[in-house]
Amino acid sequence: MKIAYYIKWRFLYLTFLALLLCLQVNAKIRVACIGDSITEGATIRDREYFYPSQLQKMLPDNYEVKNFGASGHTLLSKGDFPYIKNPKYAQALEYKPNIVVIKLGTNDSKPQNMAHFKNFERDLTSLVKSFKELDSNPKIYLALPAFAARQAWGINEPDIFLKIIPAIQKVAKEQKLEIIDLHSILFNKPEFFNDGIHPNNYGARVKASCASDFRREAGAQTPWICGRNLRLERI
Repeated sequence: MKIAYYIKWRFLYLTFLALLLCLQVNAKIRVACIGDSITEGATIRDREYFYPSQLQKMLPDNYEVKNFGASGHTLLSKGDFPYIKNPKYAQALEYKPNIVVIKLGTNDSKPQNMAHFKNFERDLTSLVKSFKELDSNPKIYLALPAFAARQAWGINEPDIFLKIIPAIQKVAKEQKLEIIDLHSILFNKPEFFNDGIHPNNYGARVKASCASDFRREAGAQTPWICGRNLRLERI
């Protein structure tokens, strides 16, 4: 009787372990792309060419990439359209991502938003911590804003390069985060833009490929590699 009882519970225990293992194997690694219109895909007609969509194609099947881009939005909480007040921010938190790529700052360069620039580092730190506190314990990357090939809608390269990028780099160092350098690889490359601000299909592919660390660890192969030294290694 005791032997039969032992065999029964041993079988149930092994079945439970097998089921648990299957769930772990089939679990998706969730990637949240946080950003503005460049992330959302403005000026690109076919959504399959949005940078998060192209990133999805570059990753193995156990990765799931979601686009939480919101056009015109700022990192600054006192900006004209703060990202943290957009529903997509709450949706990104609810998604409980395993990897987060934050690319905000382009719209912050507009004059009306630069008036609040003194709060930029504080607001970026707060945004980062809101994801760090998630139970999913995500790995967070800070992406530098893309090069602004022309001044438009108040967006301008001098403020991006001289003020916003250094602030992002400082927060990355303080929070011990890795940086994805989207600025250097698109610098002075107008062929990768539709309007001087928003990347075209090819520019979006470069952006997706430059999310390199977790992509490389996943074993994906693409024609663009951006290494830890934040430079374009191969085209």
